[in-house]
Amino acid sequence: MTKSLALALLLLLTPAAVAALEPARGVVVQVTVDGTITQGVAEYIEEALDYAESVDAVGVVISLNTNGGFLEATQDIVLAIRESEVPVSVYVPPGGRAFSAGSIILMAADHAGMGPGSAVGAAEPRPYDEKVANAVASWLRSLAESAGRNATAAEAFVTENLALSAEEALELGVIEHVAESLDEFLVEIGWPAPAQEVRPSPRTSIVILITEPLHAWALVILGGLLLLAGLSHPTFVMEGVGTGMLVLGLAGMGLMGVGLAAAALMLAGVVTMFLELKTGHGVLA
Repeated sequence: MTKSLALALLLLLTPAAVAALEPARGVVVQVTVDGTITQGVAEYIEEALDYAESVDAVGVVISLNTNGGFLEATQDIVLAIRESEVPVSVYVPPGGRAFSAGSIILMAADHAGMGPGSAVGAAEPRPYDEKVANAVASWLRSLAESAGRNATAAEAFVTENLALSAEEALELGVIEHVAESLDEFLVEIGWPAPAQEVRPSPRTSIVILITEPLHAWALVILGGLLLLAGLSHPTFVMEGVGTGMLVLGLAGMGLMGVGLAAAALMLAGVVTMFLELKTGHGVLA
């Protein structure tokens, strides 16, 4: 329910736009993910896959650098990759990471590559839950098996929190390529280089922004304080800005799956912070 409300708010706030791109048949579409795997990132990848299919692209390559993210968003990305009519490759750039959720996305790819100095694995769920861990481990094993990769090593990403360097991952058969650059990786898999990078639509850019946990919390706290300050000393500016920030923050929290009770506690905390600033007694803080 919270996700439905959040999506409805975003549809009202932002136009349903897509990235303005010229048709580019016969090219590779590039998606760059550098940060937490969130619902916004999932929407960005789904958007790029739809675009790639519409222009008859050779394939989609995801340049992936992440420490992990949300399981539900990861599930959406894997499903989109599996259902895509164009092949999808994932490349971890030199020095990058495909930890936790990133390792799952890498295992779902048709072609998996990494750059020197990069690492993959460490997918044990946090906070740890045995039921979730067992489910994710079997999922990773299944993804690896379906792609002809080392299922035992993939499963160990969860069961042993195993992490591998690019060279180790290649040696163990977790990936197929170690390449110095994205272009080199594309050449190795027989795709044309360079790729055409697509950017998220305006609406998706907002979703990416507000589903980053720190951004969502900051929007709620700052927006709530501005709104209360504006109501205390009406200016119509602080109230408007504060309300907008608060709505975006709550929408982001809804897309992250934060429950109504947690959101209510967050708002209660904002109110007590405001009262503390007003009274200065140090009790409500």
